[in-house]
Amino acid sequence: MNAGKEALKPNLFDYLAGALLTNGIIWTWTMAMNYLVSAVPSFNLDILVAVTFLVFIVGSAVTSFLVCRRASSGHLNVGLKLAIVDFVFSITFMLSMVDPSVGLLVTLLICFFSGSFLGAYLALKSKLRRPLEKDEYSKGDEDSPQDLDENVS
Repeated sequence: MNAGKEALKPNLFDYLAGALLTNGIIWTWTMAMNYLVSAVPSFNLDILVAVTFLVFIVGSAVTSFLVCRRASSGHLNVGLKLAIVDFVFSITFMLSMVDPSVGLLVTLLICFFSGSFLGAYLALKSKLRRPLEKDEYSKGDEDSPQDLDENVS
C-alpha cells in the first residue's frame, strides 16, 4: 500500500448493516421453516435442522464477505467484530420474541463465528487474486508491469 493511501476500514454503519442483513436472512429462513413445518407435517425435521445450521453459517459468511471487502487489511478482525455484532443483534431480536435457550445461543455463536471467518477468508482470498492497479506500483519499482513490458520487447 502506498504511503499516500489511507487504510480502509468498515465503519459502525457497515457493521450494523451487516448484522441486520445476517439477521434478516436468519429470520426469513425461520419464518419459511415454520411455514414449511406447518404446511407439511410429515417433513423430516432432521433435514430442516441441518439446513438451518447451513443458513446461519451462509448468512453470516455472505455478510462478512461484503463487509470485509470494504477493508484494506485486518479481514479476520473485521469478520470477528461482525460476528459479535451479529450475535448481539440476534439476542436482542430473540429477547423481544421468545425466551432463548442456552443451546440456541451457543449454536448461533458458533455459526456466526464460523460464517464470519469463512466470509473474511473468502474476501481476503478474492482481494489477493485481484491484480494491482497501476497507481499501486511505486514509480521506481523494478518489477512494475511497465518495466517488465519494456524488458520483454
